[in-house]
Amino acid sequence: MKFFAFAVAAFLPLLEVSRAAPAITSRNCASIPSTANAAVRDQVYRITQSRSVTAKVLLSTFETAWIESHVNNLNCGDQDSIGVFNSARVKAGDPTTKS
Repeated sequence: MKFFAFAVAAFLPLLEVSRAAPAITSRNCASIPSTANAAVRDQVYRITQSRSVTAKVLLSTFETAWIESHVNNLNCGDQDSIGVFNSARVKAGDPTTKS
């Protein structure tokens, strides 16, 4: 019972943080291209090679890129998600502030 009370006490502050999160506006795509963008594809490949990823990571990278954006650098997506991996700005950060 003490553990349950501790878990509830630890969880409640997290609810306060989530209510304080900024409002997210939907940025739905009119359409997602049916083919990959060669420049984006090549850049993703170069980055994976520069990081010496395994074949499994390489495969999962391109699987994710295809599922999320058909390997296109989207400026729209689910809620505030953008980019080839459809990353949310709230979680990944605003790309305009990245150096």
